[in-house]
Amino acid sequence: MEKSKLKTGMQQFYYFYFYFWGFFSAGAFAYKKSKYKSIEIGSPA
Repeated sequence: MEKSKLKTGMQQFYYFYFYFWGFFSAGAFAYKKSKYKSIEIGSPA
């Protein structure tokens, strides 16, 4: 019983970790994209 409990705990941890990492990387990518866009708009063509 303890082994299965530990296994589910690890699964929950991995799911949370991957979800957090995916959210963070997506946010960083969007931030970079918007930053470059604003630089392009701000710079003279």
